Amino acid sequence: RIERSTKVDSEPKPQPFGRSLVMSNLKLKKFKELILYISGKCEGDIKFGSTKLNKIVAFADMVHFLKTGQSITNASYMKQPLGVVAREMKLTLDELEATSQPALRPANVDVFEASEIATVDEVLEGMRRHNNSDASSISHYVTPNWDFLPVGVEIPVSALLYPREYKLSTEEVSHFKQLLRETDWGK
Repeated sequence: RIERSTKVDSEPKPQPFGRSLVMSNLKLKKFKELILYISGKCEGDIKFGSTKLNKIVAFADMVHFLKTGQSITNASYMKQPLGVVAREMKLTLDELEATSQPALRPANVDVFEASEIATVDEVLEGMRRHNNSDASSISHYVTPNWDFLPVGVEIPVSALLYPREYKLSTEEVSHFKQLLRETDWGK
């Protein structure tokens, strides 16, 4: 069972930061199976909770994208107070909990490529010693211009790969401010 400790804004409105990604049925199945895989691997880990789950999913997507040019889940990520969160996470967790009570079923790893599982295992190993708070702090660190982005803004996986030290150019800041003026989330 996944302990829910992360407060996610209920049904935040999609925000235009990058290209909006819509999950296909295959990717949605992989997303669900990834949650089950990670939850199974972290069973008994007292440092594991929904915040850490969110970050492991995001980091696995980021690392796999960096290695292959493809994310594992094709999820859309957004800024939330405790770090990046897959937009599909809340709905998927609700569905899994509704159909898997009292315990989550084992993951079907057949939906993954071997390289995808290897990436997830690599991220799991790297995150093993971290708790939910650490995982949140790490996601703030790796997301460029974290403090500048409004809560709910969509962040493409490719944008999560810039180092924290990356600063927007004057032109990028002007463009982003223009986007803020053109949308209601900039008010």
